[in-house]
Amino acid sequence: MKNLILCAILIFGGLTVNAQEMAVTGGMQTTDVDTDMSGVDLSSGTGFYGGVLGFIEAGDGNYFRSGALISMRSFESNLAGGITYKAELTGIDIPLTYLMMFSENAGVYGGLKLGLNVYEGCSVSGSSLPCIDPDATGMYYSASVGGHFRFVPNFGVEVEFNLGLSEIADDVDYKSSLAAGLVYLF
Repeated sequence: MKNLILCAILIFGGLTVNAQEMAVTGGMQTTDVDTDMSGVDLSSGTGFYGGVLGFIEAGDGNYFRSGALISMRSFESNLAGGITYKAELTGIDIPLTYLMMFSENAGVYGGLKLGLNVYEGCSVSGSSLPCIDPDATGMYYSASVGGHFRFVPNFGVEVEFNLGLSEIADDVDYKSSLAAGLVYLF
């Protein structure tokens, strides 16, 4: 796992040196999770993300797209007696994707997104019970596909779907997420 993180950091570091375009991005995302624990029903939560992206031209208007994003995810569970447990996770996401522009202002991308949880927290409402952190797994990953649309040369939006391929916390499967955000290129 440490080797994967090191490789991702090296790729991103090399990307910032060679990037033909850089971008600042931010937006909202939903996270859909599931668990095998009996009697526990988890519901999706929303969160924010933001960070930087770099684009290395690969010829014919295609790009290798990567970056570093801070992602905030949440999910909650309604327990018996009106008790609500909400888990909050913050991670660093590193997308490793290939962007194919099919016009000057629109393209699609796909690839892998690696993530590393750096913060976990929780809250309980409806009870004085102590909150137990969700025991976030160190690293999670997903398959990623999205659309990249520019309204003017330096401003646009991205919409992305991620299919979770790992656990995001102990006994919590990362099923999917949907994100939409703004992109400012410079």
